[in-house]
Amino acid sequence: LPGVTADSLRDHPGISAVYRDMGVLLRKLHTVSMSGYGSFDADRVTSPVKTNAEFLHAIIAHAFERFRHYGGDEVLAAQLRRILDARFEQVVARSVGPVFAHDDLHPGNVLVTEAADGTLALSGLIDFGNAHAADAIHDLAKCLFCAMHEAPKCRLPMLEGYGAIDHPDPEGALWYYTLVHRVIMWWWLRHVGTLPTADAPSGLIDDLRQMAES
Repeated sequence: LPGVTADSLRDHPGISAVYRDMGVLLRKLHTVSMSGYGSFDADRVTSPVKTNAEFLHAIIAHAFERFRHYGGDEVLAAQLRRILDARFEQVVARSVGPVFAHDDLHPGNVLVTEAADGTLALSGLIDFGNAHAADAIHDLAKCLFCAMHEAPKCRLPMLEGYGAIDHPDPEGALWYYTLVHRVIMWWWLRHVGTLPTADAPSGLIDDLRQMAES
């Protein structure tokens, strides 16, 4: 595929348009309906789950089991789990159905070409290793979470490109799923050794503590 990663052009004056186009691209991916929630191979969703509630129940339970396994604070875990349980029905049960979820659409995985006049255009999307069938807002929240780590100012243009979010409380749903993604990311970073100890300084834990108090 032609182009370079959008991350390598973060200081380009036209990068905001790329972020917007990333939102447009994610919306297009979310028009691809899937047969159920879960992982898939080249042919089908394997062992599909029928509802987003069942899918998220399993994800949340595993996330906190791993969080505790890697030494996550028990008090914080209990606070966060109470929040997720209390808001579960109003967020998770309102899924409109499973779609193709890239799960890792961020500037490092988007390729961009530059025209002679300096205009930037998306030329490709790479790294489908995390792709699965999931709720669209669940995936949008993950992609925003990952993208903002590399480009803090990308949120607004990405959301503008994505368009209307099919949920009665879009920001509340994004907040909810972001909490889940932060818990998962923390234990994963512990698993791979990026965070050598449970008490190692972590912006993720700082963000989770702030969410626990909201």
